[in-house]
Amino acid sequence: MNRALIDESVAWEIKQGNLTPPYRAQLTVNGAPVDLSTALSVNFVMRQAAGRKVIDQPAVIEDDDDPKPSWVHYLWQPGDTDTPDLYRQEWRILWPGGIPQTVPNEDYDSIRVVPVLA
Repeated sequence: MNRALIDESVAWEIKQGNLTPPYRAQLTVNGAPVDLSTALSVNFVMRQAAGRKVIDQPAVIEDDDDPKPSWVHYLWQPGDTDTPDLYRQEWRILWPGGIPQTVPNEDYDSIRVVPVLA
């Protein structure tokens, strides 16, 4: 994998070992919010830019009484942020009928796990 393909200047950052804040995003395609009201599930998928560590875990769809929810978040689990590095991230939506959709569809989001000082 070529790290140059990830725009490090726009990476969301979290300190090594931290489990908060949750990673939160509005899912969009071509700038339009994705209506998740009929989605069966959404998974948070994150991989080191070099391709080693992989996380593929359920995310939370935030409905907040919104008839067309488009916001999701992932609650970090122990071990998720233990390895400082730059990561690629995407969301995997599962629609009725077993139809998958990956967002963003044009690239990846970037997450940087920043090392602690001691």
